[in-house]
Amino acid sequence: MFEWPKFAAHLCGEGSPEDRLTSLLSELSEPLPSAPEVKEVLEALFDEALVNALQPYAARLHHVGFLAPPGLALPAVDVVVAASPFRERRRTFKSAILAKDLSARVGRDVDVYVVNGCTSSRLVRCPEVEVFVVELPPAELEVVVRQEIGSHVALELAANASFEDILDSLHAHQCWELPLMRRGPLTNREIHSRVLYVDVAPRGHTRRLEFIACDAP
Repeated sequence: MFEWPKFAAHLCGEGSPEDRLTSLLSELSEPLPSAPEVKEVLEALFDEALVNALQPYAARLHHVGFLAPPGLALPAVDVVVAASPFRERRRTFKSAILAKDLSARVGRDVDVYVVNGCTSSRLVRCPEVEVFVVELPPAELEVVVRQEIGSHVALELAANASFEDILDSLHAHQCWELPLMRRGPLTNREIHSRVLYVDVAPRGHTRRLEFIACDAP
């Protein structure tokens, strides 16, 4: 059974901001006997009918994304990720999509940067992470992190799948994409990908699932 990451439990826990980020990265890099399956991720969110409908359209668990806690600037986040198992193929870029989401929520423009890194093995809880560094006042950022806004698990589209397939399945089961994506998936040109977010609330706690198609033009 896929265990949804305990984002707030780590990032709002005890210790320094560096220690809290390190704690979450450590959990996400724990070794497993086999890579998490797409079906297990979907079962953490949806009923059996929607799981069966969506499963053919997703190839694998792609990454997990979350906001860095207050007190960590971009260089400090990069240092923590560089010292973690996610040090491989590390890169930093400006967020195009989460920045739009957070800006709409707070009613003003918010700059968001991403530190992205991978592990050398796929036999871990998650093979890749995106750590978002959000330029908000500490007290405001603390609330966002505690509510796990922007935290997500991402599934990569299968080669023969389309976002239209996924949207048709979601809509048939009364699940909807984020309002800012009502005209279709959004493109992050910096990493040549298109993404679709859907927020669901199993047992009253909102969780975000991302579908990502890499190497988009």
